[in-house]
Amino acid sequence: MRKAGRAGVLAFLLVCLGLTPLAAQDKSVVARAIEELEGGKGDKFAVIVGIDDYSTVGIADLKFAANDAKEFYRILTNPEHGAFAEADVKLMTPDADDPDDRPTKNNILARVKSWLGQAQDGDTILFYFSGHGIEESGESYLITTDSKLSLLSDTTVPSRRVLELMAETKASKRVLILDSCYSGAKGAEEMGKATADVLSESKGWVKLASCREGQRSYQRKDVPYSVFTYAVLQGLGGQADDNQDGLITSGELNLFAWKEVRRWAAENSKEQEPVYSTVISGEIVLSLAGGSFPSAGPSPPTQTAVANGKIAFVSERDGNPEIYAMDADGTNQTRLTNNLAGDQGPSWSPDGSRIAFTSYRDGNWEVYVMTCDGTDQTRLTNSPADDDLPAWSPDGTKIAFGSRPGGNWQVYLMNPDGTGQINLSNNSWADWRPAWSPDGSKIAFVSERDGNREIYVMGADGSNQTRLTYNPAHDWHPSWSPDGTKIAYASDSGGAPGYPMIWVMNADGSNLVRLTYQHGDQPAWSPDGTKIAFHSFRAEGYGNDEIYAMNADGSSQTRLTFDPVKAVSPTWSPDGNRTAFESYRDGNREIYVMNSDGTNQTRLISDPAWDDNPSWSPF
Repeated sequence: MRKAGRAGVLAFLLVCLGLTPLAAQDKSVVARAIEELEGGKGDKFAVIVGIDDYSTVGIADLKFAANDAKEFYRILTNPEHGAFAEADVKLMTPDADDPDDRPTKNNILARVKSWLGQAQDGDTILFYFSGHGIEESGESYLITTDSKLSLLSDTTVPSRRVLELMAETKASKRVLILDSCYSGAKGAEEMGKATADVLSESKGWVKLASCREGQRSYQRKDVPYSVFTYAVLQGLGGQADDNQDGLITSGELNLFAWKEVRRWAAENSKEQEPVYSTVISGEIVLSLAGGSFPSAGPSPPTQTAVANGKIAFVSERDGNPEIYAMDADGTNQTRLTNNLAGDQGPSWSPDGSRIAFTSYRDGNWEVYVMTCDGTDQTRLTNSPADDDLPAWSPDGTKIAFGSRPGGNWQVYLMNPDGTGQINLSNNSWADWRPAWSPDGSKIAFVSERDGNREIYVMGADGSNQTRLTYNPAHDWHPSWSPDGTKIAYASDSGGAPGYPMIWVMNADGSNLVRLTYQHGDQPAWSPDGTKIAFHSFRAEGYGNDEIYAMNADGSSQTRLTFDPVKAVSPTWSPDGNRTAFESYRDGNREIYVMNSDGTNQTRLISDPAWDDNPSWSPF
């Protein structure tokens, strides 16, 4: 079938079923359309296993195996693009809430036998494994959380046994995907006559292994995934759609993964080549093209609920910027401001009871405050000039803000009720972006009084204004460490104008240290002071901003987001376990949240308008 025809048939089927792909809300829409296109009526069942914790086995842990499985689950069950219903997929990881979903040898075999065993004629079943594997006498074995070093062959799961259990089901199509060392030791055609006879009667059988016999399966260093699964996820997200017909089939996925893994292996002087085997050629559709990776599908059932209360943000869904608040998992989105002008820059009070913000409702930007539920909105500033960037003192008794009554920005201070307003920086040059020290005794800010942007610090009353940086380049975005001993900032020093890098210095301006030697901006300290998040467009081949994190001394710089579009403004949750950020990956600016190591990236908001400025409540 020509690609235009296939895509047209798919679109027609989705419309007949009542929804377009982007409007799909449950398994029946996308899954039924794929079933009709495949010419069958069957369901799709899957068991997905990822093991990163091998502490009880006595062998090295795998950093990304559980994350491989969780992301595979999410992209496979994405209601807009995945071919599998969430209710028909079992995810097994060491942190699973249900003890039966923890990947011991018996649990895995039981899930394969019972969960996949419910499949009927016309159905498709899939088994995925990411974890350690071993090879013995040409056979491959999957190491589980209860395997024993002294009895590995007896306490591991033979790949052959998984194939046999899958072959015993009534399913018409079977997919086995193994991401482990020595996973290609035996192909389906080498399993023995009885099992091979069963497989030969099916409409399709596919085995995709991460490496050949005797090879290792590697983990990447630049992304939190294994080499093979990363290629699989990219392929399922749409990159494997070789004929551009809107469908990702098992054959296309194999070709894409094979090319990508071989390319990575060549670039890194490694030996890893995926193995693809099939008894009978059959078209098995795994996803629709047009998805995203990391995906924005349903969260795995084992993912811990996000803590730390609320996130305030700005949304243009009502035709102009308004301030909203939501739970930190994206639920209970509530509009807090409601007027025809713009509202922006929400800033939580230290006790979480109030939100300061900036509004244009009076014909210019003024600072307002409201209770956290949006009531009692009160104008604090009343000036013909613009007032912006309100910042609460750590004890909640003062608000610093920017104002430009004479045309240049100045740093002002006021009480939370708007009284006692005073110009702290008070000079004829621009001073802006006030940042309180953790103890509330000092305010860092950016000043142009020396002909370029420099970092200054002053007492909370405006006294002892002291220049901290001295160079002909621009310095900005001062960010205090949680213990108040250091200030991180962005600077053009050492780079071209408009190409900042991250520096850090002592709070008195001494001991300046350059942390990044490539682009970096918007440094944000983790609450415990051990990490700094930032955004950078250093990635070769992308040229767009991505979120990174590094140790406070600049070591272990790690890229957390991977998209061909911009991701900016990282903001830590109060407990330091999560990071909110803004991304364009879905075609407009939206708010996402992820674990601090970059895993479990989740879109919190789904609307066609821009949503940005995420601000965590302190509790």
